[in-house]
Amino acid sequence: MNYINLYAKFINKFLKVKTPVKVVFDCSNGTTGLVLKKLLVSNKKINAIFINALPNGNFPAHSPNPLIKSARAGLIKKVIKTKADLGVIFDADGDRAVFIDNLGRDIDPRYIIYLLAPIFKEPYLVNAAIGRETMRWLLPKKRFIEEKVGRSFIKKTAQKKKIDFSVERSGHYFFKDFGYADSGILAAIFVVNSVSTLKRKKMSLSKWIEALPKFYFTPENNIKVKNSRAYLKSLERLFNKEGYRINKRDGLTVVGNGIWLNARPSNTEPVVRVSLGAKTKKIFNSKIRLLKEL
Repeated sequence: MNYINLYAKFINKFLKVKTPVKVVFDCSNGTTGLVLKKLLVSNKKINAIFINALPNGNFPAHSPNPLIKSARAGLIKKVIKTKADLGVIFDADGDRAVFIDNLGRDIDPRYIIYLLAPIFKEPYLVNAAIGRETMRWLLPKKRFIEEKVGRSFIKKTAQKKKIDFSVERSGHYFFKDFGYADSGILAAIFVVNSVSTLKRKKMSLSKWIEALPKFYFTPENNIKVKNSRAYLKSLERLFNKEGYRINKRDGLTVVGNGIWLNARPSNTEPVVRVSLGAKTKKIFNSKIRLLKEL
């Protein structure tokens, strides 16, 4: 039995491109190239450009982790050079995807949620590193559920609540139609469909993002600390004042006065993973300075 053919046939059910698009796929020398080439070989509306598509467990091109900035450098260069509408990079086994717009800029997963939300039923499930509060800033009329960071937490909650669409900050996109599991390829197909729809409306992905409500977010930063518990206590003291709400469901989350912050200690490294969001650039810059001084 040819499982690549079966997988490609299944994914093809979700492919709905009407206006032609050019997409660069960086397969990170993992498994996604085998499936995508089978899926798109006869599709005349997707001009698919593949890089690092040959599986190689030594990963000669770059790290198989798409969150590492240097891993995305080749994709960004290719998107700009070929004037592609979209860039997608997968991790080695294809369960994660990170997206690049037509100008070669990283796209925050929150904006991918915004892009795909109309396709799926509410509520949507996000992890603590994205933050339900930040999604309420972007989509105040939509319903979101927040879960602890971790694939097992997300999948369990998605199954229990029968949630159509769930997202982790790390690039995991989970779908009810995929058995509540994560699929980078399926996420990419939905985004390609949406970019095609934007093109039909004479709008590029970058212009669409620029038209969205403007908020400011950091990536998830690893802060090296000697004592993660002491660091979280310092953060708590810093924001333990009027106007802020604090919860400790997954590390420390702070909401209020125009900011959202999540800090979680790593289970394997002497670091605390810190993400910050703000409603204005002024607030954002002031809190960045505050965190650097901590």
